[in-house]
Amino acid sequence: MDAVKLALVGVGRMGEIHASNAIGLKGKALVVAIVDSVIERAEAVAKLVSDAKVYESVDRMLMAVDVDAAIVSVPNNIQLSIVEQLVDKGIHILCEKPVGLIPEHLEELALKAERKNVQIHAGYNRPFDQGYEKAKNFVESGGVGKVTYIHSQTLDPEPPKGWEADPTKSGGIFFTTCVHDFQTVIYLTGRRVQKVRATGSVYVHDDLRSRGDFDDVFVKLWLDNGVVATVRANRFCSYGHDVRVEVYGTRGAIRIEQESHTPIKYYGAEGVLTDYPYWFQTRFWDSYKRELEYFIKAVSEGLRPRVSAFEAAHILRVARAAHESAKNMSEVVVA
Repeated sequence: MDAVKLALVGVGRMGEIHASNAIGLKGKALVVAIVDSVIERAEAVAKLVSDAKVYESVDRMLMAVDVDAAIVSVPNNIQLSIVEQLVDKGIHILCEKPVGLIPEHLEELALKAERKNVQIHAGYNRPFDQGYEKAKNFVESGGVGKVTYIHSQTLDPEPPKGWEADPTKSGGIFFTTCVHDFQTVIYLTGRRVQKVRATGSVYVHDDLRSRGDFDDVFVKLWLDNGVVATVRANRFCSYGHDVRVEVYGTRGAIRIEQESHTPIKYYGAEGVLTDYPYWFQTRFWDSYKRELEYFIKAVSEGLRPRVSAFEAAHILRVARAAHESAKNMSEVVVA
């Protein structure tokens, strides 16, 4: 088959990761267009990939070149407007999480995409991490028995920067960070979330308070089968990107955690040291490669998204309920 003609829409931090990974898909995918409102940034990424033209907007790109698929890596508040443009043109999409901020709009686009036979892949990378995949298979095979409790956490070493620091664009910590953990709970249990109770605090980054955001949150989730799950996130984890999951069942338990970047420990007068993954790119680099490989394969062979737009819309509803719960200090049903 011919290589999938691919457009990169947005080449900030995540867009650069996808661009780097696309280089390794020669013969399977060809980046033909790069779109970014900061033209210098687009031109810099274009130097990494041959045959790619640079455009300042999706409108100009669509008028100038034919593409089969696009990777959307733009601020959360404008994701859905771009996804809608691409769906209308019959272009398959891998959109970075959370795929917008309004679940009702996303559900409408998901239905439209189904009618047009267009794929929307929600860019949640953890199902492509081999540890999460193995845990999923183990749970489904009954390895832990009946699941009784699950905990997922994402502790970041730094506060958000750029547009992510503005809740009007990002949605805040529940939409930028906790959505990964909400998706993890849903992925590993195969259940939906019925209601939540969340708390939020500001311990270190005082500027977040004036923006209506938090640097530390805790969420209790009630799943539709009665099982309880919890999620924790913060933005001041000094030792690195502490992401881990624990699943408990009637026959056993699973823990997903990468305790060091490489299998080495240093023993010295200052103690025992490991090279703990500092940031998410280090911890999940391989998962982003596997995510892109699956997207291209899905476009070529008509496979279903591993995380669908409908699931992403449910996760948005959970994030919205958690934000409301933390704000009002109340239990909130996921509507």
